[in-house]
Amino acid sequence: MRTMESPIHIIVRLVVSFIILSTIFFYFDPLNALNREADTINLITYGIYAPFFFTTLTILICSILAVPFWFSPKLKSWWRSKPLLQISILSLGIILLLLSLNSYFRITENEPTNRDMAPISFANELISLPGWLLVAISILTIDISGITKKLLKMILKDNDWT
Repeated sequence: MRTMESPIHIIVRLVVSFIILSTIFFYFDPLNALNREADTINLITYGIYAPFFFTTLTILICSILAVPFWFSPKLKSWWRSKPLLQISILSLGIILLLLSLNSYFRITENEPTNRDMAPISFANELISLPGWLLVAISILTIDISGITKKLLKMILKDNDWT
């Protein structure tokens, strides 16, 4: 039994989490939420640099929190024995992200356009930010092998199927 994560495994986790978090970031459409014109400077700033910066910053912070789960044998074995907790944390993060997109929780502001006030709405940051962080830390610490073993054990349990 391995007591520490391999460097390749950690790099794969970091790359996968970057891809997933970048996708989530683009889904929340920061150009629309910030009501920016789609010109070259705003596209470069809010379409390339901001997603890269915020996703990298989130992964850096969550990696610091995940280091004990990767390198402490006692904490790692405890964490592996709790697959339901791992799935619950990831599910809570996804639920918070989805709730922030719900029309009841969205933030709506009126922006002036050609003598009219046009309403724009965007995701609620107070709900989406904790969801974002929970998804990030879950991706970096979730034990896929332990979860699949538990699920297979539950599914293939010796039941009388006749």
